[in-house]
Amino acid sequence: MVNTTGFSRNTATLITTVALVIYMCFQPLYGLLSDAVGRRPVMLIFGIGGTFCTVPLMHALGTTHSVWAAFALNLAALGILSGFSSIHWLVKSELFPAKLRALGVDLPFAVVSSVMGGTTEYLALKFKHAGHESWFFYYVSACAAVSLVTYLLMPETRHRSVIDEEARG
Repeated sequence: MVNTTGFSRNTATLITTVALVIYMCFQPLYGLLSDAVGRRPVMLIFGIGGTFCTVPLMHALGTTHSVWAAFALNLAALGILSGFSSIHWLVKSELFPAKLRALGVDLPFAVVSSVMGGTTEYLALKFKHAGHESWFFYYVSACAAVSLVTYLLMPETRHRSVIDEEARG
């Protein structure tokens, strides 16, 4: 926000900090929502929102000069992210039996974090230096689209958790 929209560091920090405090409060609410409607629908909030809203949100954030609009856009993005961050460890744990849980949860996380997270800063700076900063938004959307396909294919775990089956069996 400092480099793109021209907000001062203090203003950008305040906008982000307040949005992150509210985001922190979203986590248990999304957890409750996943208990009520299921894990998949909550993960789909992130998959669909991340795929289709990242580009418009980032473009809007890059062009706004309103503190309130910047705050709302940050909060909207964090609201979408909450569909993932609030329950992803639970969902992964519910998909794997105890004997495979550590491998089933941690290996995919490590690979995705390394590949997608490890390339994030490099690609963002590469696109910016090439004069195509907005291309990075499409990269983020593509990463979210990969997760969306995963969520569409994965089973609902709310009522058929492997953890619950182990406790009964």
